[in-house]
Amino acid sequence: MRIPSADNKQTRTVLFVDNHGWSSFEQMAAALRRRGLRTVRVVTRTPARFQRLLREPYLAWLADRLFYDEVIHLGSAAGGARLRQLLQGDEVYDVIANEPALMAVGLETPFGKALTARSLAFRRTPPDTLLDKFKVNEALAQAGMGTPLQLSARDVSPVEAVHRLGLPLVLKHPIGASGEQVRVARDLNEVESGLAELGGDAAPLFYQEYIPGRVAIYGAVIGPDGVVIEHGFRVERAQYENGPAAEATLHDTPELLAAGRKASDLFGVRGFVSFGFMETADGRLLHVDANIRPWGMMAAALEHGIDFAEAYAGLVVGPTGRVSPTARPTTGSLSIFPHRVFVAAETWSAREGVTGAVALVRTCAGPIGLRYCAYILARSLLIVARGMRADRRARRRAARAAGAATASPSAEAAEAAMSTAA
Repeated sequence: MRIPSADNKQTRTVLFVDNHGWSSFEQMAAALRRRGLRTVRVVTRTPARFQRLLREPYLAWLADRLFYDEVIHLGSAAGGARLRQLLQGDEVYDVIANEPALMAVGLETPFGKALTARSLAFRRTPPDTLLDKFKVNEALAQAGMGTPLQLSARDVSPVEAVHRLGLPLVLKHPIGASGEQVRVARDLNEVESGLAELGGDAAPLFYQEYIPGRVAIYGAVIGPDGVVIEHGFRVERAQYENGPAAEATLHDTPELLAAGRKASDLFGVRGFVSFGFMETADGRLLHVDANIRPWGMMAAALEHGIDFAEAYAGLVVGPTGRVSPTARPTTGSLSIFPHRVFVAAETWSAREGVTGAVALVRTCAGPIGLRYCAYILARSLLIVARGMRADRRARRRAARAAGAATASPSAEAAEAAMSTAA
């Protein structure tokens, strides 16, 4: 059952450009759809098919139907015509895109230009600047904000970069997400191999000074009249090196909130907004990553009454009175969903699986919906089933190998047997 919207604007549509089923996008799409908004997913990949439901890693066919009113495939003529029809009308309120999918569409293609033109993220700053991590940091540095030192890989050799920025050294592609286009090199050989992995001379890579510290994230929903809701978070442990958070805490420090507001004002962003900083031991904040879209800790904040989807829906249908930008929990740890549930499934931890499932339902069932909870639990069961099947196969292979070793005596044993017979 959907939460009623505040007025009669239920037909307002939010487009999600997402090829790979990002958790934060699915969470927000489900939450917005529950609040009466129409959600449409735009993909460049071949749409998921029911016949391959259990063979796909993310139950994509199911997600497409649970969280979206419509899926548009840009690879088909019908999909292209449908997207043009939507973008030419008045019902599209916003286009929310993640970087890999938007790059697959192409920023300079007609569809790329049309999608970014309807996005709240790029109302004042063009996408070729706001999606570029190098350009964003250059602009923030010119505005007096702290950023790590950085150098273009096309202007500076690996040897000179190490000499000027030291080791460890961060290597980055200017456009990327989830740490996939980032490497941390600890010697010159790793610098050279990291550059090759990221695309080599053909890619516009850059070097960045390595900053010891922890990642602090400013997250907000911003409307035409300013901040609707904002909070700070600190990553206590990442899922993998340079990756999204596995453990986090609330971190509403005045310094982090002020830095996030300043960056938001500089670029004139609206909608879902996130800026990531490295927080050093002496309290300095140096900006490293801008994401003007949903980010990975949004559902986790729900257990502390922080509802970014509610705030965003209020931009579309009008304030509901259920969001307070100034209500700040003083502290609190965050359960990162769905990561917590999936880790329990991967490790076959029954106890953590049960507690994680209970926490998921308690936290997400109301704001996001039982459909989302059921989908995550179904994926976790599929992870367990696949793990058990892989374990059975490994046991069978080990048994066959042991049987073959028993049936085939060693060369030494065969030679001894021959000598005895002689």
